Amino acid sequence: MALFLAMDLYRIALAAVYHSPLGGHPVQRVHGYRGLLAALGLVGGTLSGCAAAIKQADCYPHIYLDSRYAIRGTSLAAAPTLRDGTCYHFVNKDGRIVRVDYRLDGTLSPDPTSGVATIRVEHAGAAEKRVFLDAGGRPAPNLDGIYAVMLTYDDKGDPLEWRNLGADGQPKEAKDSGLAIFRWQVNPQGQAIEESHFGANEELKADRRLGVAIIRWRYDPDGNTVEESYFGVDTRPTLDRLRSVAAIRWQYGSSGRTVEESYLGSNGQLKEDKNRGVAMVRWQYDSNLNTLEERYFGADQRPKADRRVGVAIIRWQYDPYGRETGTSMFDMNERPISRSR
Repeated sequence: MALFLAMDLYRIALAAVYHSPLGGHPVQRVHGYRGLLAALGLVGGTLSGCAAAIKQADCYPHIYLDSRYAIRGTSLAAAPTLRDGTCYHFVNKDGRIVRVDYRLDGTLSPDPTSGVATIRVEHAGAAEKRVFLDAGGRPAPNLDGIYAVMLTYDDKGDPLEWRNLGADGQPKEAKDSGLAIFRWQVNPQGQAIEESHFGANEELKADRRLGVAIIRWRYDPDGNTVEESYFGVDTRPTLDRLRSVAAIRWQYGSSGRTVEESYLGSNGQLKEDKNRGVAMVRWQYDSNLNTLEERYFGADQRPKADRRVGVAIIRWQYDPYGRETGTSMFDMNERPISRSR
């Protein structure tokens, strides 16, 4: 089923901070990947329309997970009308979703991207179980081999555990992530401070995407992420698979904009991102918070070219109205480089 992620607060495993490499935009945590999304029976896609026999208020061309994993429906501008009979039909009881059906031309059908026709939602106290069914109403696995998901929340509604289940109701490892259970710890502000990954035996296990068993976050008093760090099954710092770093740190200016991003190895020292070949990025801004400069450094803190863009410094120019008018690039010795971005 289609899924559009609410990015800013979305806390879903596997967590990894993806920071914009250009412009010093605020940290954006993008959590999760197909293994976990498919465990919901929900993966990316776009569908429009709904049968006239179904109330438009209950039928949506798109669905997504909010910051607490609740399933939501939305009608985007790309699909302003519902008329071809293809949609996600929400059934509510006592103000809560109890069922989501995928209808193709008005007929209950398996979603082509997940193999799930229906999500039946069972509520029990602080827990919510989402059972996957085929078009005949029988329990069925999604494409990742998961039959159901059990979510447990704290008294504030923050998620504490995500458990993939097999046909026997026992923890089951998803084909993509290789994980059965995700657990979170949150601070009083509701921000995740730790995420742990487990196999079906409920022992710590590294996921297949990042290759880590534990992710931890630290925040500043303003709620900005200042560090994300990775740990192995032995709970010691470990290098992730995406960048081959053990931690990422951020510093912020008085305006709240990111002024520095740095990568560290398992020894706590600066380490170059294996993809970019740099260990640190710094930004400068004008009084209107437009990005003036982005500069790259190696592990020795000397200027170094980012191998993705092939330059060590990028500078932007703007007109009096804040519109970008030009971009200049330089090598590590601040000599101009003529090339297009």
